[in-house]
Amino acid sequence: MYEIGDSEIGMLLHHWPAIYFNWWWAKSREEFWSTWLEEYWHKNCKNVVAICLWSLASEKQVQYEEKVLKQIIKESGGEPIPKDVYDRWAPYAVNNWIRDTNACRWMRIGGGLGNTHIVFDTMDNALALFPAAWERLDKYTPPALGGIHSAWILPFDFCHQALGEVDYTFEKTDEVCQVVQQSFVELIKQDRQDGVISLASGMATLNITGRDFANVHLLVAKIKKALDPNNVSNPTRLIDMEKLEKKLAKAESEPK
Repeated sequence: MYEIGDSEIGMLLHHWPAIYFNWWWAKSREEFWSTWLEEYWHKNCKNVVAICLWSLASEKQVQYEEKVLKQIIKESGGEPIPKDVYDRWAPYAVNNWIRDTNACRWMRIGGGLGNTHIVFDTMDNALALFPAAWERLDKYTPPALGGIHSAWILPFDFCHQALGEVDYTFEKTDEVCQVVQQSFVELIKQDRQDGVISLASGMATLNITGRDFANVHLLVAKIKKALDPNNVSNPTRLIDMEKLEKKLAKAESEPK
């Protein structure tokens, strides 16, 4: 990835962990579980760097960049993934990595709540993130499916910057959700002390995370109250209105 960045080729570059292939490719629960148990993606996509080349100037530009890429692959001891793997993956998932439209699909497999450890800094920092994130994941959460650690890297600016992310799926039950969500409290407190926003969650209540993102929970609470005055739609998943209203009432009653 560093060599690709130094060569200034390509428009999109990723490091995909094997677990991502199963998440983003499966079009049904049956496909997800059958390929998971078969370990198809885990066996064929252990350490994948994906790059998208397209022409901004001419067809010759793509031809040149493809030659450079092949040279980097050769010098770094890499090899293309098997054609049958590519043919199985590409038609359903490649375009999604240009315009993200399928995130909701993999969240449905096991829920969208997770200790998603995110750092946006240099490539070095993105790489250094993973051991610490995996340690936290193992310590604070129930076992993820198969205990597999994910490591997604999304570089920018020809690899001068990068986003590193650790995601996982889990058993989507109220009991597990409560355990995972409670683990956020300690993590967020520590990260806030360190001046780092390194926790994201697809379904964590905004009561917990809203403060770190311009108090967005107060805005969402107003929308929620207008559209769902009886609080019948996922009453504690997006935002815990009852808890928030009690907290706001208490704050208003306290002497200024």
